[in-house]
Amino acid sequence: MTSEPDSDQPQPLESDGSPRANAQPRPHNPWPWIFLIILVLAGLFVVWQMILIPQRMVAETGAAAQRVADTFGQWIEAEPRVTETGRVTFEKPEALFELAVVESTTTVESSFLHSHFLSKKQLQARGVFEVKVGYDLEESMAITTDPADPRRILVHMPPPKILSLTQTDYQELEYREGLWNKMTPRDREAQVEKLAELAYTRASESGLLDEARQRLEDRLQQTIGDDYRVDVVEGPAATRLKQ
Repeated sequence: MTSEPDSDQPQPLESDGSPRANAQPRPHNPWPWIFLIILVLAGLFVVWQMILIPQRMVAETGAAAQRVADTFGQWIEAEPRVTETGRVTFEKPEALFELAVVESTTTVESSFLHSHFLSKKQLQARGVFEVKVGYDLEESMAITTDPADPRRILVHMPPPKILSLTQTDYQELEYREGLWNKMTPRDREAQVEKLAELAYTRASESGLLDEARQRLEDRLQQTIGDDYRVDVVEGPAATRLKQ
């Protein structure tokens, strides 16, 4: 037998005095949880962007820098070693650590005139020289990255220089000697030396050094690809890295 509700028990009333209806349970609101999940995912994405991607970029840039060092090793047929500071050394017994980047030919002329008691001797000579311009890799060299741009690889190099100057031809355009003022072997040697000096000066002033700088940078850029930028840096930076 079911019990009847006690009619004498007071019922809750509304503010106007009418009986209050029974309260219904509120439905569950999922939006706070959805918003929290979105915040967590956004935070994880930011962490991934700030930590994981830069680490991957640094690793990739390090591999690219190693490819640059390996390229130099292939050019001079030596094994490169890269230290933690980025300095590069090469290992090869009795190796010639020179990298010729530009080869050219230059022709110069020189004249010699000497008079002794009205007796004259004269020599006009022409020399052809083969010039090689490039880098001495036994000097300080290092490969680093730009702290402000991980995609920029800095190759610290000594300035380019004339590696060799080889005379390939010699002609005497005019030769004359006096009755008692004869041409001596030393006169000819002096002309050959003067021709070499003129060829060195002309090669230094002809723009071959600038061409070597640009050609080295272009060759390295072609090797490393378009994902990175390679800049050759010369001067004090390379000297500091040697210490």
